[in-house]
Amino acid sequence: GETGLMTRLHLVRIWRDGSVLFVGLFALVAVLPAALGGTGPGGGTVLSVAQTLLFLQGILAMNWAFYERENLWIVLTGSGAPGAYFRGLMLSLAAIGLGTSVAFVAVVLAVSGTTPSLDALALTIASPIAAATVATALLTRVKLKPSAFSFAALGIFFVVSIGGLFGGLAAQGVVRLADVVLGFAYLVQASVLAAFLLVLTALGLYSVTRLAPAFRL
Repeated sequence: GETGLMTRLHLVRIWRDGSVLFVGLFALVAVLPAALGGTGPGGGTVLSVAQTLLFLQGILAMNWAFYERENLWIVLTGSGAPGAYFRGLMLSLAAIGLGTSVAFVAVVLAVSGTTPSLDALALTIASPIAAATVATALLTRVKLKPSAFSFAALGIFFVVSIGGLFGGLAAQGVVRLADVVLGFAYLVQASVLAAFLLVLTALGLYSVTRLAPAFRL
């Protein structure tokens, strides 16, 4: 559908403008040493790496505000609603965040031979989805193009990072609550986490769709 098409187009745009290369280099420099340093199944390294990965999504959101926002006159003057454009933006940001998170978990698994605990995985997986939702919702409300190093640019960066972190911590809380209520039924806790992620994604897409029509250049 339109949302899938716009997601692919956003990923192509991010690839062509060099942002993916930046993400890869940043992850290599900042995340790989932490992963190779070794972590416990639920260690604090997971939290620090999750925060670092959220910085990447904050930077991608800033790049959109710098370079792509002005091009939305094409979308706004078309006959269709802008909802698909912003849903695609959200899903593309989430895909990049999830891709780097999966790479981190794979490195930890290869180095330590142990899989991170379920609540650590909850933080690592839910944070990029929450950050993508916050970033896209915020970008529908940014009315002025932020200049470099302005408070507006820093605001985008920090709001996206903090919003993503809160989403990841909420996912951790849900998993731990399921542990307390349901005991050590790992598959049941995993199902609860999967349901939380689906609800988080659905709420994000719904919110972005509702906010998109009010976007103005």
